[in-house]
Amino acid sequence: MTSSTVLAALAALAVATATPARADDQPIAVQVVDALNKAFGVHPEFRANHAKGVVVEGSFKATPIAQTLSKAAIFGGATIPVTVRFSDSTGIPNIPDGAGGANPHGMAIKFRLPDGSETDMVINSLKFFLVSTGEEFRDLFLAIADSPPNAPKPTKLDQFAGAHPSVPAAMATVATPDSYADEEYFGVNAFVFVNKAGERQAVRYQMIPEKVVHLDKAEAAKKTPDFLMEELPARLKQGPVTFRFKAQLAAAGDSTKDPSKPWPDDRKLVELGMLPSDPDFASHGHMVTLNNGHILHFVQGPPMEAFQGMGLPKSLWPRFKEHLNPAQAQIAQKHGYSAGTMWPNFHWLQLVTAGDTKSEPVGILNPRLEIPLSPTRTRMYSWFAIDKAAPPDYRKISYETYVRCFGPSGIFDQDDMENWEECTAAARGPAAKRYALHHKMGLARPTDATWAGPGIAYADSYGEMTQRAWYAEWLRRMRQPAHAPSAVQRPRARAAS
Repeated sequence: MTSSTVLAALAALAVATATPARADDQPIAVQVVDALNKAFGVHPEFRANHAKGVVVEGSFKATPIAQTLSKAAIFGGATIPVTVRFSDSTGIPNIPDGAGGANPHGMAIKFRLPDGSETDMVINSLKFFLVSTGEEFRDLFLAIADSPPNAPKPTKLDQFAGAHPSVPAAMATVATPDSYADEEYFGVNAFVFVNKAGERQAVRYQMIPEKVVHLDKAEAAKKTPDFLMEELPARLKQGPVTFRFKAQLAAAGDSTKDPSKPWPDDRKLVELGMLPSDPDFASHGHMVTLNNGHILHFVQGPPMEAFQGMGLPKSLWPRFKEHLNPAQAQIAQKHGYSAGTMWPNFHWLQLVTAGDTKSEPVGILNPRLEIPLSPTRTRMYSWFAIDKAAPPDYRKISYETYVRCFGPSGIFDQDDMENWEECTAAARGPAAKRYALHHKMGLARPTDATWAGPGIAYADSYGEMTQRAWYAEWLRRMRQPAHAPSAVQRPRARAAS
């Protein structure tokens, strides 16, 4: 939808009967409300702007990275209840949701903090604001009120937009969404984060959905007047709607006082948390067995871009469609983690993690080969793998994260090695000898008939189904006569073309 179309729609919504404005000696906030009432009329018990809306509830939990940027209570790490109001623009309570004048759409959030206090946040679908000051905002709506459809050209609104190019530029960034849940919302004002060390960082907020879906003018016109209001409650009955809460970090020279000046797109974005929080995300996935000892785990990560597409950079996602069938490409797209074993002792870890508390999550791929040396000693070979088509910066960060976290000297593997040693020692002790080894976790779990294959899949990432499959293959091979041919089919060599 073009900026001129949206501005024309706003002018068309202006009421024919003007509401007297108060004197200019009133506070600017009062003057703005009076200007809105003059443009859209006074509607008792409704707001002067964003009068039409729907209220929902959810929760929010901050990331560890957010806690390094700000000491504010909402980023303390606790799960915080929130009340969220999505809305249409203008002060007209019955504006059709698909009308051009209903843009920009709004998202207001009330965070209910653990100490009983509250913090409010107001964001909308404009990527930057229409004007720089409250006085200009007042004058914009006075111009809208004085520009009815039959006004001579150029109208007062035309003249105002011509003198303030930020107005048509900002309106060009909005469109009608197919759902409030499929729209992105931006904080046009800058706020300064202060962390526990007293370090200061100016930020602008962004609320990013799982996907953005916009309608063109013709599609929006076909929708029922309340389609956005009706769609969201129906969607929530099927499950939670998730947004990624981000902060865009200002760099030197970025204006922190003029909301009409956007910051460059290359400014760093930091994940502040999820709305709502989903502590069970790690259970969303699949465990797959192939009846030959090979096993595979897929795990869905949090609904953030870094945790989609198997942790690969977005520039590589189209390759899923090039090399996989549609169902397999969808599996790769929606999962963030995978781990698997090629029987008996070659396996890999593919996951998304951060190398330290201040870094963004990044994907890593770690193939491993483990060779038993004795009943108590194992030699492990660990490699780092990265697609050569990945951007150079991504390759560098991915390698550094592997070294810090899952390389032989990484913090996670050092901890795992200690656990493995302790488990081995405990398994040789008198207590362990009194009990039979058992693996019953998920024993009766049904398989997923919708799995695109290959293999047998279980729609969960918690259980011991794959471990049992690995031991079953070991048992089958141990029962074979010495030097008996293996029943496992190996792929035939294929000549290079």
